[in-house]
Amino acid sequence: MCHDRSGEKALCGIDKNAKLVFNLNTVKMKSSKKQKKVSRAYHHGDLRRVLIEEAARLGSREGVEALSLRRVAAAAGVSPAAPYHHFKNKSDLLAAVAEEGFRRLHGAMTRAVKGAQPGDIVSRLRGMGRAYVRFAVRNSHYFRVMFRPELARAHEPDPESWGQRTFSYLIAMIQEGMGETGEPSDAIMKEALFAWSIVHGLSSLWIDGTVGVEEPYSGWGYEKLAEYVTERADIGRV
Repeated sequence: MCHDRSGEKALCGIDKNAKLVFNLNTVKMKSSKKQKKVSRAYHHGDLRRVLIEEAARLGSREGVEALSLRRVAAAAGVSPAAPYHHFKNKSDLLAAVAEEGFRRLHGAMTRAVKGAQPGDIVSRLRGMGRAYVRFAVRNSHYFRVMFRPELARAHEPDPESWGQRTFSYLIAMIQEGMGETGEPSDAIMKEALFAWSIVHGLSSLWIDGTVGVEEPYSGWGYEKLAEYVTERADIGRV
């Protein structure tokens, strides 16, 4: 420590303002790092997907009624305003959850068909049914949101949506089994509803705990039950 001509204390050989400048730069550097950390989270390339996933989990666990964009943002670790860059409101977010769920379901069903015996329509339809139940049980947080009645009322049917494409895939498979082409007949639509009701009913009973905790059903497991109901209902032999 030295004294300058004015008698003020100063660091020897260093400008007396240097320490102040250094401290300010340190503050700036710390602030910059913090801003970068927030920025990385905010502008994360998968933020939309993360928000959809968190919304599905919260909606399944606590009910859709308790869901809000603010709560989803908190669960995702982003600012309350971040979700609004991807979704207009809660209804828009829930529609995205349902769409993602149907996209995954469609993928599960198509993979099941590819794994079935080529040309065996019965095997392919049963495989689709088992894939439906498997998806519902393993992705119940999506399944519970996908069929919410308020979503159906709030959005016009879209033939390009994954939900419609999934149902159309089932209809096309049944048409192939019955040797029908073109616009599906009433008979085809009835068979599609029957097939859907069988696997959807079992899925709901299992994930709601109605049969999943009761013997002997719980001991058999959902895979075995799905196999049983698809065969017993004779899905595919239409």
